[in-house]
Amino acid sequence: MIFSIRSVWGEVIHQVEVGDRKMQILGSIKAPHWIDLCGLDFTNANLRGADLQGAKLEGAILLGADLREASLCRASLVGADMRYTNLTKTDLRNADLRVVEMYPSETIGAHFYGAKFEPNSDVAEYSRIAHEEMIKKMRIHPNSVAYRKLQRINGWTGPAPSPDIPPARRGWTRCFVEAL
Repeated sequence: MIFSIRSVWGEVIHQVEVGDRKMQILGSIKAPHWIDLCGLDFTNANLRGADLQGAKLEGAILLGADLREASLCRASLVGADMRYTNLTKTDLRNADLRVVEMYPSETIGAHFYGAKFEPNSDVAEYSRIAHEEMIKKMRIHPNSVAYRKLQRINGWTGPAPSPDIPPARRGWTRCFVEAL
């Protein structure tokens, strides 16, 4: 079966043979910003490293898809089914992720900066976890000015992540001793 990817004007811009679920599409080509993939079924598709910046994936089924290291900057994923998707190191900056089902998915190293999503959704939880991992990696202390600025910018309302303080040092009080 031949699968045609069409632009918003209806012209065919790319064709792929999809006889089997292990298809490789757009992994090595640069997708135009106006690519329209609304409502398509990408179940278990290999989209690793795909450049889908600005693509319209509204209502697309990405169930179990491999999107590792893909670029989905400014992509519209409204209503997409992204359960069991591997989003490791995926760039989701400024993507529209409203009404997206994402639990359970892998999001280690994913970038959610500026992404649009509902406050109490799966995506919000994954975004919070990704930010906490970034804070731990950068060793930003939860009581610092940098953390408070990140909290204000990202609208975090939950508790601060636990700092990486060795167990032996927890509970120590600081004492200053004068030299005699």
